[in-house]
Amino acid sequence: MIGLESCGKKQLKPMQYINYVENDNNGLKVVRKMGDYVLTAQYEPYKYLALKELKKTNMTLPEINEKVNQMGSLQYFTVKMSHRDGGDFMKRNAAHGQYNKKVQYLSFGIKNDFKLLYDMDTLECVLHHFERTYGVSPYVTFVLGFGNDSGSRKSDSRDLKGNLVLIYDDQLLGIGPIRFSVKKEAIEGMPELMLN
Repeated sequence: MIGLESCGKKQLKPMQYINYVENDNNGLKVVRKMGDYVLTAQYEPYKYLALKELKKTNMTLPEINEKVNQMGSLQYFTVKMSHRDGGDFMKRNAAHGQYNKKVQYLSFGIKNDFKLLYDMDTLECVLHHFERTYGVSPYVTFVLGFGNDSGSRKSDSRDLKGNLVLIYDDQLLGIGPIRFSVKKEAIEGMPELMLN
């Protein structure tokens, strides 16, 4: 990736910024392979979410800032779950009557099994969206938002004292609690967004 240096911080254009956040090597995406399953947790900084939502080629700083301010004080992650063999996640191990229970759990109950360790706080999952694809994709996706009890804005978590740790207390797959740690250094090392 080509970026410009300004005050020691790399600057990236919008698509480069999105690619940086989603790149497996930059520490903002954590993959866990547990038994027959692959689970991926993608940390989503505010500016990244604003870029993904605006979907424009020419954005201005006021547009980005307005979108960021609408996000409140939550910390966002997207989690994907799939089978190692790529088969339909929803139909796997869903015997008669179990498929509907699985859908019910993924749609409503799973949010209670996610927590975010943020410094000395344990944040609850206050926003949960299950993206159901009806067999089109071999994985399931969740968008998760974790509440900040103080209600104060944490600027892309750059004021963290330690790592962000997402915990999934598995009730579905039989693989036990799973921890996804996004290192403080990966968050602090994020480039700046460069707009035209």
